[in-house]
Amino acid sequence: MTALLVRLQHCPRGDPPIPVPYNPTFLNASHTSLLVSTDTIGKLQRRFLQKRPDLTGSLNLAYNGKPVQGHQSLGELGVKNGATFITFQRCLGG
Repeated sequence: MTALLVRLQHCPRGDPPIPVPYNPTFLNASHTSLLVSTDTIGKLQRRFLQKRPDLTGSLNLAYNGKPVQGHQSLGELGVKNGATFITFQRCLGG
């Protein structure tokens, strides 16, 4: 089994000073789920959404700086024990 952390990150430096809404519940917090390498990102998202159903439809995850898709397995991505997934919000426009 692998313990995975999902953590909200703020916009990186250099972004315009436009306020980006985020849920303060995630500030300085992480959520752990135990998964195996054959599990998919979709399963990780479903477990996370059980804790935070209000994020349904807007929960996007990134691993190693790249967005991940629900069909990808943890083994396919090379996820190791203690890996961190970042949640992010897709913004429309340029």
